[in-house]
Amino acid sequence: MSSPSYLGVSCGSASGGGLTVKEILGKDPVPECWNERLTASELDAMGLANTSGQPGGATWYWERCLKGIDPKTYKIGPDGISFTIGLVSIKDGDPVKTLTERQRKLVEFKGADQQIPPPIAGVSPAAHPRVGGWVSFFDGSPAEVTASGGGAVVLRARVTSLEVAPLGEDDPARVSCSGTGVKAVKGDNPTTKPDGCWFKYTESSAAQPDQKYPVKMTANWAVEVSASGPNGPFTPFNTFSKSQITTVPVTEIQSIVVD
Repeated sequence: MSSPSYLGVSCGSASGGGLTVKEILGKDPVPECWNERLTASELDAMGLANTSGQPGGATWYWERCLKGIDPKTYKIGPDGISFTIGLVSIKDGDPVKTLTERQRKLVEFKGADQQIPPPIAGVSPAAHPRVGGWVSFFDGSPAEVTASGGGAVVLRARVTSLEVAPLGEDDPARVSCSGTGVKAVKGDNPTTKPDGCWFKYTESSAAQPDQKYPVKMTANWAVEVSASGPNGPFTPFNTFSKSQITTVPVTEIQSIVVD
């Protein structure tokens, strides 16, 4: 299979041989948001570092949120289930949001990514953008996935380009770039790194829900197939796109007026 164009979500019903949300959760509430600590490879991919144990130390977590299930009736809404993801830095001693065992079963059942990971909108050169500064978006998820189709058949999928809606999917602002974008460093800009998905915010995210912009990133994938094993030759097989919302806080630089 090579067409995961969206997060695969099944509503699950007893009549259909599956489990309903209520059957999975039992008496537990519908999960809202929870934290998952970044792995070492994820920290490296996002260009971040934990400072836990140091003065003012903190640890980086993914904040994943689930939407689309009525917390009172446990029924799935007409638009289905959706997931958002964002980066949060939690200071030493501050609470970390966790899932119960039943909630995790629901999330893992509903949020299975199958073969292809959804894109994660990384921002650079700073993890927290500011108004007026250039932001280069990049995909923090793996850019290549291979799978065996049985025998010597191998499918290889690669990200070919990105499309980003920095202000949310309902806003017309769009940027695009080839590959997985550019992870910029201090001093980079659209002139020095023209291949990036660059954008400049003109307003902070203070007025947005949860004070974050719902950045929609779409990764375009190309799939090739080989009947001779992983060394090829490969020929074109399919193309598809996969999207996800990443929440990004944007702050304003506060100036100090001295009389």
